[in-house]
Amino acid sequence: MLEIAYAEVETPMGMIGVMADPYVVRRIYFVQSSADLKRSLVHDCPGWQNLHQNDLTNQSVAQLNEFFSAQRSVFTLPLSTESFSWFARRVYSALANVPYGQVITYGALARLAGSPGAARAVGTIMAKNPFPVVVPCHRVVRGNGQLGNYSGGFGAVTKQHLIELESRHASRFAGDSAGYSA
Repeated sequence: MLEIAYAEVETPMGMIGVMADPYVVRRIYFVQSSADLKRSLVHDCPGWQNLHQNDLTNQSVAQLNEFFSAQRSVFTLPLSTESFSWFARRVYSALANVPYGQVITYGALARLAGSPGAARAVGTIMAKNPFPVVVPCHRVVRGNGQLGNYSGGFGAVTKQHLIELESRHASRFAGDSAGYSA
């Protein structure tokens, strides 16, 4: 039986839960409470053993805290991506090239991923992002400049706050590698 650990971190955007096995982060959740996180864990990983934290959840919490205090622009967490389709892998790889503090449209991200005209498919992948904040889907906006939807936290309000947080501190990280590193 795989030991699944979890941890919670209170952020300016609300509570975030992290689920990890000993090797990879399996999921990041925006949650309302500890009970919500545990329900999500039971749903996503039936039979999980109640190991509260491990080194990877502790590392995830530390990196999230650093991000929200503008001390980190790139995450270096091993992520569970084995269930991603080839197209999702290409989209997330292209997203990793969008620098902290900048945004890109769904259409432009589709072009970067090598699939011009696949903006809606990119939107679907962003909506299913299992690693919000760490994989910065909040940086992807509509072609008309409107925010669009966001599946984490309080939806578009959370997306706007994340974009503003990065915009305020982008100059601090100029020259850093873009996106995230898995």
